[in-house]
Amino acid sequence: MRILLNASFCVAFWLGSAMAQETTAKQGSESAWSVASSGGVMTSKLGLAALYYKQGNYVQAEITYRKIQVIMESALGPNDPRMASVLRLLAEVNVDLGNYNRAEEIEHRVLSILETSFGKDHPDIAAVLSNLGRICFYQNRSAEAESLYRRSLSMREKTGGEDDNDTASILNNLAALYRSQGKIVEAEPLYRRSLAITEKKLGPEDPQTATVLNNLAELYAGQSRYVRAEPLYRRALLINEAVWGPEHPKLVPSLCNLAGLYQALGYYEKADPLYQRSLAILQNTVGWQHPSVGSVLHNMAGLYARQNKLPETEELLRRSLAIWETTLPRLHPNIAIAIHDLGSLYVIEHKYALRHNHSWNACWRFARKGWGQTIRS
Repeated sequence: MRILLNASFCVAFWLGSAMAQETTAKQGSESAWSVASSGGVMTSKLGLAALYYKQGNYVQAEITYRKIQVIMESALGPNDPRMASVLRLLAEVNVDLGNYNRAEEIEHRVLSILETSFGKDHPDIAAVLSNLGRICFYQNRSAEAESLYRRSLSMREKTGGEDDNDTASILNNLAALYRSQGKIVEAEPLYRRSLAITEKKLGPEDPQTATVLNNLAELYAGQSRYVRAEPLYRRALLINEAVWGPEHPKLVPSLCNLAGLYQALGYYEKADPLYQRSLAILQNTVGWQHPSVGSVLHNMAGLYARQNKLPETEELLRRSLAIWETTLPRLHPNIAIAIHDLGSLYVIEHKYALRHNHSWNACWRFARKGWGQTIRS
């Protein structure tokens, strides 16, 4: 029995980048240290923040980066261009925590600092525009996201960056947006171009390569091309396990996408342990009140619905809806999806009064789309 709207797994877009965050953090730390350190204090704090991030402890990473921000602002002033590195790291960890408004505010501050200090054509600005596009994408502001991605891509290409890592990130993110809009023909060549760049520049075992592999697999899975999707999912998972370790939240998109593939093929006994592992990882890192948890629960509900386990399905749908209602914008399509699916279940269970308690008709304005994992530039 199928009662849930059919789509590929969407948790990925809440877990931010699968790019080489450890490398990025180290580079940002070295940059900040070179301009703002006093003794070994700054080096220690930056190293600690990077360690927290690598461990998936985003809460402590965010707290530590804020402390570093205060130290640097005291030493340099709030608008010094050397503030940009730590602010971008702070914005990224806020994205991973689901604090999109805070992350957007920080990225706009970085953009203002860079434009004032270096002009609007500085190459670092392209990366900030791409990250702002990601934040808009996560909040279902698709038109804004596309505009920012295109501006960013144009800047990279004009400055000779047609095949660098930042360009690959932007291509991946634009492809994810197009796939969410059902523009498969436009999305696939962008993914392939991004993958070619990452494999050439970063290598086949880099986490950014894993991100694009995951997204290309998800595109294939959405077309029921499972034979092509499964090995890409598995390769992405192996890369992320090697880079981040077995208990890091960066693994969750790959785990859940692979579970979704098994679910679609009817291999329920293979799907459930992957979902359970994902929940355990999230519980131990970002906590229960995170939109990614809502996504895992919603997809588990789909698995149980296929097995006609209706009480378990209802409980999971209720929990996912409650999480999304407190962590996502009010008109986010995932909230409408959850209402639709819960309403469909109530019809099957003949709970018509409960069905009408939810805004049933409002959910039809949204179409269920797949979402791709984006990359931090």
